[in-house]
Amino acid sequence: MTGTMPHESEGRGIVRPNIARVCNRMLGGKDNYPTDADVVVELEKTAPGQQAAAWASRKFQQRVLRYLADTVGVRQFLDLGAGLLVPEVRRVNTHEIVDFAPRIAPADRPIVVYIDSDPVCVAHGRALLAATEQTHYLPGDLTDPGLLHDPAVSTYLDLRQPICVLLCGVLHHVTDSLEPARVVSGWIEVLPPGSFLVLTHLFDPGPADSLHEYAMLCQSRYSATLGSGWFRTREQITGFFDGLQMVTPGLVQPGDWWPCGPPVQPRSVAERLVLAGVGSKACAWGTGLREDCAVSSVLRPAISPAMVGRTSTTTLTQDSDRYRSVAPCTPVHSKQGKGPGKMGNDLFDKAAQTDPAWLDFARSNRITAQVDRLFTETLPTVPTGPAGWKSYAGNAVPPMPQVDRYSDDMTLQWLADVFEYFLPEADTVIDNPDLADQWVCYIGEYFVRHCGGKWINAPRIADGMLYKFGPAIAYDWTDALDMPVDVLYSAVEEQDFTVVNDQWYDRTVEYAEVHGLPHEAIEHRQSHDG
Repeated sequence: MTGTMPHESEGRGIVRPNIARVCNRMLGGKDNYPTDADVVVELEKTAPGQQAAAWASRKFQQRVLRYLADTVGVRQFLDLGAGLLVPEVRRVNTHEIVDFAPRIAPADRPIVVYIDSDPVCVAHGRALLAATEQTHYLPGDLTDPGLLHDPAVSTYLDLRQPICVLLCGVLHHVTDSLEPARVVSGWIEVLPPGSFLVLTHLFDPGPADSLHEYAMLCQSRYSATLGSGWFRTREQITGFFDGLQMVTPGLVQPGDWWPCGPPVQPRSVAERLVLAGVGSKACAWGTGLREDCAVSSVLRPAISPAMVGRTSTTTLTQDSDRYRSVAPCTPVHSKQGKGPGKMGNDLFDKAAQTDPAWLDFARSNRITAQVDRLFTETLPTVPTGPAGWKSYAGNAVPPMPQVDRYSDDMTLQWLADVFEYFLPEADTVIDNPDLADQWVCYIGEYFVRHCGGKWINAPRIADGMLYKFGPAIAYDWTDALDMPVDVLYSAVEEQDFTVVNDQWYDRTVEYAEVHGLPHEAIEHRQSHDG
C-alpha cells in the first residue's frame, strides 16, 4: 500500500493478510479474504471499535475534501497509498467526494490522482475508473516525493497550482528506518504554494494515559499480522506538519475536526487512538483559489467575520483620522521593508533565515504549541468572578469565553480585561521569557492568519530584548514588517491591550484595501468621502 514496507510484496496472496485488504474490510468492503477478516477480529479484541475508527477517519477525510474542493477551490488531489477503492454506493472514495461537492460545476470537476505501490490495488482502481476522465490510478511509492515530477503523474497535474496531498491511514505503515518525517517534509517541499496536506495517523498518548496499553497491544498485533502499524506520539505526528500552517482546530481526533453535530455515542478505544489534521503551505497570491474562503484564516486569509462591524474603545465617528489612506499604511509598530515575495537587502537578511535558533523558534508546531499553552495553561489561571481580577472599568472578569481565540469576543473584550494581570510592567516581560514568548507567538499568528503574513527573521531591526534574532511578520502585498515583540512591549508599557488590537486592525484594513475585500473602515471612509 505504501511501498517498501515489511511483508508487502509477500502479502498479496490469499493466505497472508494484506494492509489494503484489511482496510477494505474495516470499511465494509468486499475485496478481502478470510485472513484479512481475521486480522480485523484480532484488532477488535485488542482495542474495540476498529470499524468505527475506520469510518471516523473516512468521514473526517470526506469533510476535509468537501471543504477544500467546494469552499477553498482546490482542484487537484493526490491520494497517496490509496489502497483498494470501495465500489459500493456509499461514495466514500476521494474522487466521488470532490465530484459531488454541491457548488462545483460539472465543467470544473477536480482532478484526482490515486497512487499505490501494490499492482493489485492499481489494477482494481483502474478497472473501477475506466470511464472517469478526471480520475487516474497510477503505480508509485509514496516514500519518494520526486514522484510528483514523474511524467506519469505530472501529466495530469498543474504543478503551478495548489495540490491537496492525502496521507490518510498510511504513514503509520512507514517504518522509522524510512524516516517518515523526512518523507513528508520532501512532499511539502515539492508542493506548490497554497497546497494542503491531509493526514491521519495511529496515536500513542504515552505511558501516563490509560490508552497507552491499548496502543502498544495494537501495535504488536499489527506487527505480527501485517508487519507494520506504528503508533506515534502527538509530538511525532505534529512534526509531520513542520513547514505548514495547521488549519483550525489543529491535530485532533478525526471526529473533532469540524463534525456535523454532537457525537451520538461515546467514542470507542480505537477511535481515540487516531489523530487527524490538515496543514496548508504558504500561499502565493494569484494561485486561483477562492479569495473569499476562510481556511481558518490560513490560506488567502479572509477578513474574519468578527472583524466586520468591529467596535473599539474609540468609536468610528470619533476617530475619523484612523481611516486615513490605507494603501499603503505603516502602523506605528511596523517597519518599512520588503515583503517576502520581493525582498531587498535593506531589511531582509537571507542568511538570518537559516540561523538555527531562529529555525527552532519558527517551527509551526512550536508556535502552535505556545499559543495552545497560552490558552490552556496560562490564561485560565487568572482569578475570575466577584472576588477575582477586575477589569479596567472595575468589573469582575468572567471565566475565559469558549470562543475562537482570534475573535473580537476574545481579543477586544476578555484579553483586554486580563492582559495587565499577566504583564503588569515591562520588567515582567524580561523576567518571564516563556510567558512573553507565548504572547509573541499569539500576536504574530494573528497577522499570519488574518493578514496573509509570514514569519521571518529580521535581526537588523530587532531590539534584542527577548531573542537573539528578530521575529517579524512580512507580507507579499506590502513592504511593511510587523514586529510582534515591539507590539507586546508597547501594550505592556501602556497597560492597554488596545495597542495590540489597533495594530491588528490597521493591518486588516490595509489587507482588505489591497485585495478588494469588504471592511467596515473602508466603507466608513467611502461614505464619509461621498
